[in-house]
Amino acid sequence: TGLDYSKPILKAEVEPLKDDDGDPGEVEELKRRVEKAFRRYLAILEANGVSPPKELVHYLDPAQYSYLVADMLNLNLYEKQRLLAYTSTQERLRAELEFLSQIVDER
Repeated sequence: TGLDYSKPILKAEVEPLKDDDGDPGEVEELKRRVEKAFRRYLAILEANGVSPPKELVHYLDPAQYSYLVADMLNLNLYEKQRLLAYTSTQERLRAELEFLSQIVDER
């Protein structure tokens, strides 16, 4: 990785990072729990006049779904970056479930 400063436009070389998927059974269970809590979270938003997207893609694999949830949560930049920085799908889903549980359990 690096930047090429030899031209008037910066060009970056990047290396994609692969998520550690964790234990498949636990990850699928976490995804189901996050989906349930996320649906409740979206219902709360809708009840407060925020129109969430009507179509959520439930066929996404757990890693893709965890990134979708992290993107759609109403978090400050620091918290959102913290979620997106996890390199483990399992850890990201756990953190999302913790956040969602705090929100939906308060209602």
